[in-house]
Amino acid sequence: MECYPGAAMNNPVKQLLDSALFYAEKGLPVFPLIAGGKKPLPGSRGFHEAATDKNQIYQWWKDKAYNIGLNCGMIDIVIIDIDNKNGVDGFANFEAWLNGRELPHTIRVKTRSGGQHIYFKGAGIKSGQGIPCAGVDIRAMGGYVVMPPSYVAEDGKAGAGNYSFIEDEAKSILAMPAWLHAELLSDKNTGKKNREVLVKTTQPKKIIKSHDFPPTRENAIKLRNAVKARMHHTNCSVEFEWFNLMLELRSLVYLCHWPDELAWGIFDIFSQKIGGNYDYDKNRARWDRQDHDPSGRTYRSLLAELKTSNHTDADIDGAPVNDSGSIDALSKAQDKFALITLGGKVGVIDKGNLGLRNVEGSAARLEVINRADGVLLLERYISNEFPQADCRKISNLFLRDRNTTMYDRIEFNPRGNSAGTLNLWVGETITPKCGEWPLIYEFLRNVLCGGRETEYQYLVKYIAHALQKPWEKPGVMIIMLGGQGIGKGTLGRILQKIWSATYLHVPRIKNVVGDFNGALERAYVVFLDEALFAGDRASADTLKSLVTEPSVNINEKYQPSRQIQSYHRFFSATNAEWFKGTDRDDRRDFVLKVSEDRKGDFAFWDKLDLEICNGGVEAFAHDLLAMDLSGFNVRAKPNTHELTEQKLHSLDKFPRWWFNCLSTGAIAATDIDWPEFVSTENLLSEFKESEKGVRAYRQVIEREVKANINKLCPSASTEQRMENLRRKRGYRLPSLEKTREDFERYIGGPILWDES
Repeated sequence: MECYPGAAMNNPVKQLLDSALFYAEKGLPVFPLIAGGKKPLPGSRGFHEAATDKNQIYQWWKDKAYNIGLNCGMIDIVIIDIDNKNGVDGFANFEAWLNGRELPHTIRVKTRSGGQHIYFKGAGIKSGQGIPCAGVDIRAMGGYVVMPPSYVAEDGKAGAGNYSFIEDEAKSILAMPAWLHAELLSDKNTGKKNREVLVKTTQPKKIIKSHDFPPTRENAIKLRNAVKARMHHTNCSVEFEWFNLMLELRSLVYLCHWPDELAWGIFDIFSQKIGGNYDYDKNRARWDRQDHDPSGRTYRSLLAELKTSNHTDADIDGAPVNDSGSIDALSKAQDKFALITLGGKVGVIDKGNLGLRNVEGSAARLEVINRADGVLLLERYISNEFPQADCRKISNLFLRDRNTTMYDRIEFNPRGNSAGTLNLWVGETITPKCGEWPLIYEFLRNVLCGGRETEYQYLVKYIAHALQKPWEKPGVMIIMLGGQGIGKGTLGRILQKIWSATYLHVPRIKNVVGDFNGALERAYVVFLDEALFAGDRASADTLKSLVTEPSVNINEKYQPSRQIQSYHRFFSATNAEWFKGTDRDDRRDFVLKVSEDRKGDFAFWDKLDLEICNGGVEAFAHDLLAMDLSGFNVRAKPNTHELTEQKLHSLDKFPRWWFNCLSTGAIAATDIDWPEFVSTENLLSEFKESEKGVRAYRQVIEREVKANINKLCPSASTEQRMENLRRKRGYRLPSLEKTREDFERYIGGPILWDES
């Protein structure tokens, strides 16, 4: 993708707007940062609001010189952030770490402080993951960067300046080399703990290991004793000493990857017991503000002081163990459980349950546990796995530790995970294999489609589209009509084998259109089996919305309401001739009349069953994935004769009566031939006569008759004639053939007229 807007800032508002629109056009999701700074707008959701919609971009930047932020994780962009600060030469460190390995000629950006951002495409990497050396950071999933030509003012950390593309570098973002991708992933979930200072500006040849005090049980004992010793000779009312202690403990989080809440808890207890004016909120705020590379004293200062004081190494190492396995217990709890915010409330989810399947192979439903019950389950888990651990302490750490996964949204997204979002998507579960599927072909083409090639091509490409492009919702439902025992349910078996985790069999329509539709949340292929009857207009209208709308609201008993993207594929089978009310301009229904030629042919169905169970579906899926869909528009469905029949069944009273007149070739019972002229009075009279005995809530009036004739037969012209010595208003009608053509255009398809 090319992205190279200029960096001149003669007109900041226009320059930034044009650049943001350019990035959006290239598929880069951007969001506004404060003018002259690097932070998101106050009150916004930051990079979670990143978008590529041009209207949204224009609204953000139309009259404000906001800086531009890029959400890295939304499109799997990984950025290597190199800088020189705090006496560390990031460029020299990175060159030493590369050790002669070359990077592709990809986009590079010069930062306002003279650093560099190197852009790559790469999936599965989180911000801060696998950092190779000091002075280098990783910006990826869960993070963002400032984009050119943003201007950042002087802030005490670096001077003022613009972000700009390095002109002699490439103009496209290239894929990350496999070796670099593997290097970053090799240290998965360890964040910054393996950072080494390879080169310092003051001591370029000295190598200092920064992970020599890992968060082990033994080191936790040492740390508690060290802080205990400090209490004997530090007066916390002295701000300088108190601040130094905070830096020492904070450095454990930054340099040694200690759980933030564990280090904070030790500091907070220290602050309470030492005296002075204790204020939890102020202390916590000061602690959180130190979320950067601490300078000055580190944890080594704390341990070194013990050895020069009255406390010996034995005092440090010989403390009793009273919280055995706390760190391991917290880590295991974070692997199994996560937090999620829905509807303004925080809940707990068991991540392990999300991978479970029921007896039919369907993925387990998401269950959000309220916080109190979730903590109870968490503590029971800790008690079983780590009997010596303090369950209450670990659960409190779990709720507050920054390494606990915290989701703020739910999605069902086949394109991949968005930052901070729980993705419930599961793709096809079948393993495609090259092979033959002749009986499946016979079934699809000659049974389901009745040998009609156009309908077969659309059906098989519709299923191929579901495999190849699950993120494109078709907005079309496959409807199969026919009697019992002719194979409609066999298609469901084939689909279930391809998508066993996300296949949903629906015998009752209320399961998906009723008040509690949680079954849809993890469903992709929805098979309605005799689930709807034509008289249920309300359910049919809701089903129309589900077929086409891009999102669906999920409501489940005792669960918070949420909204997910809808990529559902709907299939329906019914024995009835009339499935549901269908609009004459329908764009959702692809209706098939299933052939009965194989009804009772048990030998055929037995052979088909063997093929389905013994590799036929795998071969079918293999060919679907290889199918060329370049010229296929999934929304351009064929309008079948069966669809037209559904429309005729769904006609309102007057159009239905008019269709009957066209079918019989007469309007009045006394007519021998199709009349040349009919008065409005006679039209209304004949219609009312046909409706005798039919319950009606209101009477049809003359104005409605005129409106209907204008739509049903636009070729008719108004005229006045004398009938029985009375002048009557009415219509000069075209020939019966022409009138039928008008009606076919109205209904949207050809009709097989009864000429008998």
